[in-house]
Amino acid sequence: MGSVFSDILEIDSITIVQPTITYETKITTDNIRALLANLPESGAASSGSAEPGEDSRQLVIHELRILDSQLNLVAAVVTAPIVLTDIEIRDIGGEGGSTSAVNAVRVVLGELSRSILNSDLPSLDLLRESVEERIQDGAPKVEEAAEDLGGRLRGLLN
Repeated sequence: MGSVFSDILEIDSITIVQPTITYETKITTDNIRALLANLPESGAASSGSAEPGEDSRQLVIHELRILDSQLNLVAAVVTAPIVLTDIEIRDIGGEGGSTSAVNAVRVVLGELSRSILNSDLPSLDLLRESVEERIQDGAPKVEEAAEDLGGRLRGLLN
């Protein structure tokens, strides 16, 4: 509480329990990398000292924990749940410095991305079931669209 009105906000601990994270991936990118790419450049330094002249408020997060995460993998026609390992990050902006909120987000998203890349992938059976479910869900829509197109073509020929 003592740092609320100071230039550097110090946060002892943040714990996030059981978040559900949607991870959408394509061949060349994913939503985590897109978020990182869209962060302002003023937060370029990772967890080091703040850049001179930066207008945003500075902060130090001594401990951030993300526990019992559920990741929903979404890729092309495949969706699958993945359990992530717990993430623990210490001293974001610490060790004699501070950082901007943008840099803190950059550090957290970087750790989340590493956790996703190091996670256990779903089994092939689970992926196959997911593809089958998506095909079955889409089949009535395809049939409906084909019937509608057929009706329109008959209308043109009559």
